[in-house]
Amino acid sequence: MMFKRTMRSALAGLALVALSTSAFAAGATNARVMSRNLYIGADVFTAIAVPPADIPDAAGDVLAEIIASDFDARALVLADEIARAQPHAVGLQEVWNVSGTPYVSGPAIQIDFLDTLLAALEARGQKYTVAIANTNLDLTLPLVNLPVAPGVRLPYSGNIQDRDVILVRHNVAWANAVGGNFDAAVPVDLPPPFNFEILRGWTSVDLVFGGNAYRFVNTHLEVESFADGLFQTAQAFELRAVLGYLGNVFGPLPEVVVGDFNSDEDDPPCTTPLCVAFGVAGFTPYLVLSNPALDQVNPAFGSALTDTWNLRNNDRRADGDTCCYTSLAQDDAAGINRRVDLIWLRGTAATGVTVHLSGDDPKRQTPSGLYGSDHLGVSARMTLMPAL
Repeated sequence: MMFKRTMRSALAGLALVALSTSAFAAGATNARVMSRNLYIGADVFTAIAVPPADIPDAAGDVLAEIIASDFDARALVLADEIARAQPHAVGLQEVWNVSGTPYVSGPAIQIDFLDTLLAALEARGQKYTVAIANTNLDLTLPLVNLPVAPGVRLPYSGNIQDRDVILVRHNVAWANAVGGNFDAAVPVDLPPPFNFEILRGWTSVDLVFGGNAYRFVNTHLEVESFADGLFQTAQAFELRAVLGYLGNVFGPLPEVVVGDFNSDEDDPPCTTPLCVAFGVAGFTPYLVLSNPALDQVNPAFGSALTDTWNLRNNDRRADGDTCCYTSLAQDDAAGINRRVDLIWLRGTAATGVTVHLSGDDPKRQTPSGLYGSDHLGVSARMTLMPAL
């Protein structure tokens, strides 16, 4: 069975316990949550989709795109979204830390998405604390040839780190912050130093608001293009097991699970021989999370999750699509055609559910005309009943 990497990370996080969930009241809880993919600003995998000898130039091109995507300006747009939603907690995906050190000349490069977004929130009077940041991909390239003029490149060493982060609002107490990485990870089999795994992960924290509590879980699953969905579906199975594990360790609470699942309810299931071999054939991440029969197959999976989009009592005509703009700099409504950024519930009933999308208003772009991300944000407000 899988989950060794996940469970090691969770066990390591037990030292972070700040207070016991047994002290929480069992009344109804008003919950306000948000999920936001920040987007690195380029397709990083184009840097490795070339012969090894061409990787330094391809990586330099990607780095130039990241710089041009201007996260300093985009963070202000994203901070405005969070300020309007006023969530108790925000699940962030693609919280990158990008650095480059010149070998000869040129400025040092440091773009920390987390520090930049927190500063933008602080400037707007929005006080949020990092409850947990979990590192996924952490890749160092010894040679990145950054283009600085036509026909001119400067040699750098470069590093990129991808993180999942949970931010908690200043007036919300929290405990039991843990996180980990999924065992199912895409291997990149290139000659060293270009051989690595594309790690994905999850984070979790128990929130206390108004004397009541709920568990907030954030994740980012793999894209379906790798092995026809094998890895993302396996990760979804791991996530169901993680949720059951958290309940066993920290006690049952109403659960809100947010993230970029890279899967919507209309995706076809994987039927390849690899998916059959790994026991995930016939499933997608959406089907794994919403299938009520899985807890009969393995009690560790616990009960199925409910998609809040189907519970909402607002904006019933909207399709809820959140992904993805083909360019940050254009109003490309046709690019938003999949609902992959989701907010789920488990172990609770909810009333008064409203779900809102953000990040698609051309009037709320950066001064140079960029959207905050290639994804839309999704936020929800609801009243959660005590854990079932």
